[in-house]
Amino acid sequence: MNIRNTFLDTFFCLCLLLASVADAASTSFDTAESPGPALAKLSKTPVVTDIPTETFALLPNRGQWSIVSDAGALRAVTTMHDGAQVFFFDHGFSIVHQGVRSDADKHPVNAEQPYPRPAALQSYRIDYRFTSSLNPGVGFRRPNGTHYNYYSPSSPDGIVQVAGHTEIVYENLYPGIDFRCVLENGGMKYEFLVAPGANPESIILATRGAGMPTRSADGGVRFAYRYGELRDSAPWVYQTEGDGEVQPRDAAWRIEGSSLSFHIADWDRSRPLVIDPFLQWSTFMGGALSDYARDVALGDDGDIFLCGYTAGTDFPVTPGALQSTPRGNFEVFISAFSRERRQLWSTYYGGSGSEENPQIALSPDGTVYVAGSTSSTDLPLSPQAQQPRSGGRYDVFLLALDTQGKRMWATYLGGSYTDECSDITVSRGGALYLAGGTYSTNFPVTPNAIQTSNAGDYDMFVAQFNSQGIRQWASYIGGWSMDFAAGIAVNEKGDMFLTGRTESTNLPALSKGLQTTYGGGSFDAFVLGIDGRSKKLLWSTYLGGEKEDNAERIAVDSDGNIFVAGHTASKRFPLEGNSAQRRLGGLIDGFIASMDQKGVLRWSTYLGGLEVDKITGLSVDVHGNLLLAGFTGSKNFPVAGSTFQSEKGGGYDMFLSQFSAAGAYLWGTLYGGETHDICYGLSTDSDGNAVVVGGTESRGFRTAGNIFQGDLSGLTDAFILRVIFNEPVASAGRDTTICMHGSALLGGGAGGGRPPYQYRWEPAGSLSDARSARPVATPAATTAYILHVTDAEGAVAIDTVSISVAPLPTVDAGEDRALCPGSSVTMNV
Repeated sequence: MNIRNTFLDTFFCLCLLLASVADAASTSFDTAESPGPALAKLSKTPVVTDIPTETFALLPNRGQWSIVSDAGALRAVTTMHDGAQVFFFDHGFSIVHQGVRSDADKHPVNAEQPYPRPAALQSYRIDYRFTSSLNPGVGFRRPNGTHYNYYSPSSPDGIVQVAGHTEIVYENLYPGIDFRCVLENGGMKYEFLVAPGANPESIILATRGAGMPTRSADGGVRFAYRYGELRDSAPWVYQTEGDGEVQPRDAAWRIEGSSLSFHIADWDRSRPLVIDPFLQWSTFMGGALSDYARDVALGDDGDIFLCGYTAGTDFPVTPGALQSTPRGNFEVFISAFSRERRQLWSTYYGGSGSEENPQIALSPDGTVYVAGSTSSTDLPLSPQAQQPRSGGRYDVFLLALDTQGKRMWATYLGGSYTDECSDITVSRGGALYLAGGTYSTNFPVTPNAIQTSNAGDYDMFVAQFNSQGIRQWASYIGGWSMDFAAGIAVNEKGDMFLTGRTESTNLPALSKGLQTTYGGGSFDAFVLGIDGRSKKLLWSTYLGGEKEDNAERIAVDSDGNIFVAGHTASKRFPLEGNSAQRRLGGLIDGFIASMDQKGVLRWSTYLGGLEVDKITGLSVDVHGNLLLAGFTGSKNFPVAGSTFQSEKGGGYDMFLSQFSAAGAYLWGTLYGGETHDICYGLSTDSDGNAVVVGGTESRGFRTAGNIFQGDLSGLTDAFILRVIFNEPVASAGRDTTICMHGSALLGGGAGGGRPPYQYRWEPAGSLSDARSARPVATPAATTAYILHVTDAEGAVAIDTVSISVAPLPTVDAGEDRALCPGSSVTMNV
């Protein structure tokens, strides 16, 4: 028999059984028992796995940080699992706790702002200084395989290929004494290595920024301060005998005012000595400011490229004082991960202002493109940038990186006021397309633009660049009010399709659209098509009802069909075809609409429950199915099929839903913890699997894989989830029977998923090779052997085979007899 038991990357189990839509309550969501299409059975059971958002590393200072301290030159920086940063100088180190003071009292949490908004970055610094130390030689060991690139106004050409390490060594910090610090298990372990003849009592650690150290009951020391507590464990001091046996030595902390040293009762001065405390801390400052993941793209080889923004490295001027800086000064980060979830590189890019809302796309040759918005006037651009100077308050920035994360080129794009980029995509031929909105009346459009001037208060823009960063075409599009392009997609012919929201009742070229009049409410969604060769508007249409309708994402499949997703408050949203959900479920629902290349509506549907539900991610997989991601506040959000989580955890939960190209609802699940969990970006790979990025406030957010950070470290944390639809199948072969003391060849095999496969049988004791697909089994009794198959994605399938052992027969040949020659006897057995 075949038992399919898949895991979250082998770290937590996901047991999935097909079921009907759960807890539909008063929401009209059609199932097989109601009008509309029946739920289609998903051919492969999806598996949700996660990926570490950061590999913790000691990063040598190669000039990317210009931080000054009384402890000498800055040698390295690392960020710990709880968001604290540790700065290593020539003569000591400093621990900086960062937190965020939110302005939730002024901007309460709601569907538009699902997280408390950071109002100020708070930092608190504690110093450890090596008193009377020498000038040590500082080196790094144990590289972790990751490198980092930094581009800033102070290093416009970049500080690149900075290798991450997990160990820093200060050689001869004191005469004959080295200092070593190692990152392990998300914490920081340090030790002093005392050479024969050296005096460990010369080690003196002066502390600043916390209260006076006091001895704890376990022999350690603790520093209580206003925002938390710092603890150093009792020193573990030992020497190693010639045979390798470790001999502990009696030792204790010596406390003198704010300084610490070691008292060691007795040791063999002719042999090395190791002093090994363990530094820990806790903080009550509130949320640490973590990285915000905004978008994701997948390479053909399965590599994952993530972009977001971070507050960067901040070093408070004064130890022991709370430093508060206004919200802002975010910089963009781009990180690459291998299919095996190993971080390959990270690049940090920014100026003296703030870079926000980055979007990412990959070209066929592997170039990584990132676009977003910036208030910086001093971005590190390439020498021949298309637009070398910032035009206004906020500009679009466009950045190209090679496969190692190094900048190829970068440029501004914008006019004299505010210009914002919302989406970026790359055509099969390598052309780059951007969309967004602008207040500028001098946005740099080209002469053959659809619209050469801003028609209203805020118009959308669309722009095309070549792979060298040269603008090929750009245009305004809009009516006399606000028009914003939230998404852009390009088909195989190079035709462009835009979607977003509009307040204008006079959008251009509406005569060929399915909805030629504004639906009502504060704004309507829209969709439009542009001919890739002539750059003329093919058609445009409103898409909305009597209230607010907002389109967020757009995609095109290989047949040229267009898919749009967003959210609506309208009860009369235009529906077509066999809609999976024909009525608005509550306050705000997600919507999905499919059109042909001429803008004719093929099918559309609501997706939501009683409260607020919004779709924020959309992708078409290799099989033509739609994968959607978003967030919901509804307890009765319509899940379908083999759910991972059928009930809402709390606050806003993320959801994932899959539809066929014809509009059948295949699968849907919730994913989240006790507070807010939001998806921002979604992408699918060549195997039909997907990666989702977002942010979580939930301490109960489920994690898996080899991640260092299993708990929430800040106000929000980034997450990356992989959704595997093409899982492996295990076959352990046929049941068989053997005689006692006999053997059988097990016929293990695998299919589906992503080869190569790893095999593991249990119990292993009676097998010739438990890691082989076809081992020889010699069981002493009837045994059920379980085969575990793990594919290259880490998904696991299980099957069982039974080998029955038959006892040997008992034979009685009767009594012994004597026979004469030529006589016979009958034998009875």
